[in-house]
Amino acid sequence: MGTKNSLSTRKNLQAVNLPVAPLLLKESLNLVRIVSLVSLALILISCQSLQRRSGAPPPPSAPGAAQPPAPPAPPPGPVVKEFGTEKEVPATPLPPPEVSRPAAEAPKLGVILGPGGLRAYAHAGVLQELHRLRVPIAAIGGLEMGALPAALYAVKPQGFEAEWQMMKLKEEDFSKHGFLTGKQLKDLSEWQDYLQTLFGTARIEDARIPFGCLTVNLQNQQVLMMNRGVMAQALPYCLSFPPFFRAFDRHVAGASQLTAMARYLRQKGATSILYVNVLGEKGRAVLPVGAEGNAVVWNVTSSSLDLQASSVQETLQVPLVEEITAFSRRREMVQKGKESAAKLLPSILQKMGFDL
Repeated sequence: MGTKNSLSTRKNLQAVNLPVAPLLLKESLNLVRIVSLVSLALILISCQSLQRRSGAPPPPSAPGAAQPPAPPAPPPGPVVKEFGTEKEVPATPLPPPEVSRPAAEAPKLGVILGPGGLRAYAHAGVLQELHRLRVPIAAIGGLEMGALPAALYAVKPQGFEAEWQMMKLKEEDFSKHGFLTGKQLKDLSEWQDYLQTLFGTARIEDARIPFGCLTVNLQNQQVLMMNRGVMAQALPYCLSFPPFFRAFDRHVAGASQLTAMARYLRQKGATSILYVNVLGEKGRAVLPVGAEGNAVVWNVTSSSLDLQASSVQETLQVPLVEEITAFSRRREMVQKGKESAAKLLPSILQKMGFDL
């Protein structure tokens, strides 16, 4: 529109006949041309300004004309993904929401107190440390003499219970001397008063911590788990083993049945099994000179236990040097059990997944 008006103005000016001199007319015409050019320039500038304000696109270029390079697109802002989804959200998001996940199931401890004659007094020290650490025990069992402190703790889970009650035993409770025959194996029926005092009529299935001990029937070699019945009546079946006790009602302790005990504790709810070994790292019992026959029995038992080590998660070794018949060293063995547990238990339990 601006262009047409300017051209019309020029035609109208050129079509006028003015009665003036030629020079004056020429100068006037030059002046008119200058004014027209200035007006045209002003009109074009105004139109371009209006185009920018209205956002109208620029006029198309002629075909074949070089196209000006398009301005680079602004870089997109960073894009993140919402936690746990595929949805894209703007940059600088809020921290991802916390997603509740089911916590890993807490481990449940099963404890096996191993065999060892009077070395079983060391188990009392281990139980003191376990109690001090406040580690809940889901199930507990004992092999041979380990069954006694295990039963005491199952019925009354207090730190010093096993030591207090086991210290009531006298040396003659473990040995019997005949005038002509010398030292003889004891019959555990003589322990009935002691066991009755400890447990009364308490039943195994009513213990505060699930408990079991093993015995072997000598007639058919059947391994039996003593997990029901009156505690005082069941324990002699699990304790009878040389060099102290003769077979009880044709049964002896299942001293080497580590795998069977571990399986039972898992059935009672334990998920991580700790075996307390008081026979030494090499699994060799120490017996006095002259007890070669019993030494063979114990060495075979120890070797069998070593072969079953993979049936438990962890083993706590209590390094004892005392003979398994050393009645006078009971307190030292309790102390060594406590010291070994204090030193080794924290790392063992943390490895098993327990928070201390």
